[in-house]
Amino acid sequence: ATGSTIIAQQAGFLLQDGSIVGLDGTNRLSFENVINENMFVVIWHRNHLGIMSADPVVKIGGQYLYNFTDAETKTYGGAAGCNQLEAGPDVWGMIGADGDANNKVNAVDKTSFWSIFTGKSGYLSGDYNLDGQITNQDKNDVWLDNNTKAGQVPN
Repeated sequence: ATGSTIIAQQAGFLLQDGSIVGLDGTNRLSFENVINENMFVVIWHRNHLGIMSADPVVKIGGQYLYNFTDAETKTYGGAAGCNQLEAGPDVWGMIGADGDANNKVNAVDKTSFWSIFTGKSGYLSGDYNLDGQITNQDKNDVWLDNNTKAGQVPN
């Protein structure tokens, strides 16, 4: 799976429970493409590193379903491509704090995105924990843990 093998792409909303829905906020994403080969799912989020399924997604009951959250091995790159969000049972998720969306978490994400938005609220790229507020928690709990990490999705 590379950028040159993209079959289709679509914008959606990432919900708090980790599911992704269409722009209506309710319905699942729907694609009209006929898939005859292995398909890998890639998710890009505005201020998180991209994530890709480790294995091809299988169509079951007319739907392609994939759960990234139940094991680090579900993500291409394993633990390098995701973060453990909770333990016992384990919950895995996307790596946050990529404020400039360049597929790397580094000092620029702190100085040019978190720092300039600190104290503000809203849908801003410096809100790394996605609570609607840019505070020290975004820096200390997300950026600091992820600084120097890079996306694992092939170019």
